[in-house]
Amino acid sequence: MKSLPGKPDIVLKKYRTVIFVNGCFWHGHERCKYFVIPQTRTVWWTEKIRKNKERDSEEREKLRGAEWNIIVVWECQLKPKQRMSSLSVIESLLQQSFLNMNRRTTAPAYSPAMIAKTGEVYK
Repeated sequence: MKSLPGKPDIVLKKYRTVIFVNGCFWHGHERCKYFVIPQTRTVWWTEKIRKNKERDSEEREKLRGAEWNIIVVWECQLKPKQRMSSLSVIESLLQQSFLNMNRRTTAPAYSPAMIAKTGEVYK
């Protein structure tokens, strides 16, 4: 659904969930080896990444306001060493979302989640 804020990479209407697959560099994945500001035009790149992160945050707020569940998967989490763990966390989040939807009366039962680099879930 291109009309949703942020143009999510995956939209799962049944689960009222969107998934963003963020590039670690372009979206400023903190403490990630794939997020390194280039040594040339450092000020420009720093500002570019800051604006990207700010826009991402604003778009997530809009989605939360519309009661969408949000999952952010980072590029590094899809590398071979972490892929299965990350997919397992996504599966668990979708199951939780589905269960919560069936109990929902007015508001989401849990706040949108982000998968951390370590595989923990941030809410």
